[in-house]
Amino acid sequence: MWILEDESDQRYYPSPSKPFIIGRNQGDLIAKSDGSISRSHAKIEIFSCLEKCQVTDTKSKYGTFLMDNNNQVLMQIKDVYTIQPNDRIRFGLQNCILTFIQQTFVLLTSSLTREDKEELTEIMAAINGTILEEWNDSCTHLTVSIPKLTAKLVCALAAGVSIVTIDYWRSVKKAKREGNPIPDPSKFCPVLEDSMLLKNETSLLPNPSRKSIFMDFVFIHFRKNQMDTYKKMIELSGGTSVFYGEKSFDKKLLSHSNSRVILYHDDDSQTEPYRVPDVARVKSFLKNNNRRMIPEIEITLAILSASVESCCNPSFSYENLLKNAREKKSGRGRRNISS
Repeated sequence: MWILEDESDQRYYPSPSKPFIIGRNQGDLIAKSDGSISRSHAKIEIFSCLEKCQVTDTKSKYGTFLMDNNNQVLMQIKDVYTIQPNDRIRFGLQNCILTFIQQTFVLLTSSLTREDKEELTEIMAAINGTILEEWNDSCTHLTVSIPKLTAKLVCALAAGVSIVTIDYWRSVKKAKREGNPIPDPSKFCPVLEDSMLLKNETSLLPNPSRKSIFMDFVFIHFRKNQMDTYKKMIELSGGTSVFYGEKSFDKKLLSHSNSRVILYHDDDSQTEPYRVPDVARVKSFLKNNNRRMIPEIEITLAILSASVESCCNPSFSYENLLKNAREKKSGRGRRNISS
């Protein structure tokens, strides 16, 4: 979607269905007080299939010009010009200047009702947006009703994509209709309704640090379907995934400070034909090196919290954490008795 802003912050949303006309007496933008604007001065056309915008000078008397940010003329447009995002175009000789802003809406949905999906499809048609079936790197927004820790949501968190409710798109459609600014997506970010996580007050707002929390980490998986589930979100957070079935027993890899060995249960092999031959050996080796295997849920929680202080930290000991907590509690009890 293309947005045109004039020098007084008035916004126009040209439609792909018809040319946007600039003129002195008639058109979509009428400059009656500017004598340098011709009766039919120029037209703007949107080609939605190519995401392209073109300006055509329709043989105006005083011309159409591409300007820089200091209002200096870069070139005169004598026929057709293909707009680049943030171009500034002056029509005539005075202050009829438009800035061309390209706003891209490529969204993924999760946990929407059928009615919401139908409404969202209609809104996207009105604002020239695109709805994806599966995650890809062009995604700009994830739209949810009740947010849950799905693979789509975690990928959106890792990629720094805005997570919004359908109310955001209703507001975007209204803004276009009324010529107002595009609303701030952070105002439409839902709250994660997960009782296990509510006490942590974890935000679903974009956080740039999530893109690098797994930087240089290597996640070692024993199951291919597990690796397929988590590989993309790990990559979006800066890490890589490897399948242990394609590796020999590698002490250097398993004990490396950047390695994260994902927890494997013996009964997991029932879902796949491949069975890890030396998982007990791996577990024993890690334990002897004061490292633990990582439960797969910690991948999600680390991205959500934007921290690997405890989650996905093979040296972190929950047993020691609980032991210290019990000792502190016991110590407070003894002090209370003695007092």
